[in-house]
Amino acid sequence: MTTEILPIDSLMIDRWTNQWIKQLGFNNEQLLKRNTKVEQFSRLVLDRIKVKKSIDIAKREQLLLETLREYENRLSRTGFESDICEEFENMKLKQKELFIEKKHQELDLKEEKYIKELDQLSQNERSLCQILTATIMDIIADETLIKRIERLRGYLDELDKLKTERLTTIKSYRIRLNNLIDRLNFKLDNPSTISQLLDENYESCLTTDALGRIESLLIELECKSAEQDNYVNVLVGKLEKLYAKLARDDATPPKRSAAYILRHNTAETVKQVCFSSWISCCAMKKETSIEITT
Repeated sequence: MTTEILPIDSLMIDRWTNQWIKQLGFNNEQLLKRNTKVEQFSRLVLDRIKVKKSIDIAKREQLLLETLREYENRLSRTGFESDICEEFENMKLKQKELFIEKKHQELDLKEEKYIKELDQLSQNERSLCQILTATIMDIIADETLIKRIERLRGYLDELDKLKTERLTTIKSYRIRLNNLIDRLNFKLDNPSTISQLLDENYESCLTTDALGRIESLLIELECKSAEQDNYVNVLVGKLEKLYAKLARDDATPPKRSAAYILRHNTAETVKQVCFSSWISCCAMKKETSIEITT
């Protein structure tokens, strides 16, 4: 958009001066003074417009309007506003056209903004529906743009609530997993889904399938934990019976014998020995290798 400079030059100044000489009965001295003032003011207008030409369009338009009003007021006091009334009207029409064009550009920008917002909401809708295995919302052909945006926002709010519930479920899974890892001395593979679950910033496991795999592994680990507890309890019972039998024996066993170790260690140490035995047994059966790949 460009703004035209006010069409004032030396030829127009001379034309106006000749008109004033014919219509006014001023003497030469008064005419020269008035002509000098008009010329100075005209030069001032030209200088102001040239200086402001490098400023942005909005300021230049405002300056032009102010200059027109000031020039119109000064000419009205001389009684010659009718001579340039048509020129001022043309300038006003030009300003109106520029204003209308500017409004059209603003409306185009708003329309593009709404279209981009609608596209973004549609993309978010599709991605969330894919993540949560939900059905994509039907598109109503006759629905207005604003109503569709509002409906999409409401739908996204519902999906966000479901996402929050999934995050709560993942948090409970993380607690269960940490407890089982401590109890079983279980090590996870780095690329596994469960190891990624330990990262609090990891959220791509929100799909129902991923949660199902996580739940399956947790159930499997809990079963192994129960199996370990049963195995250890059986061994502890056997060792307690053996310890009671050794206690009834009058013979003093050597310090390095199993009987001496059983007599002089706490029950917790016995459980650790049993647990190590259970781990060795599981290793022989190749049951400790649990891997879930993403």
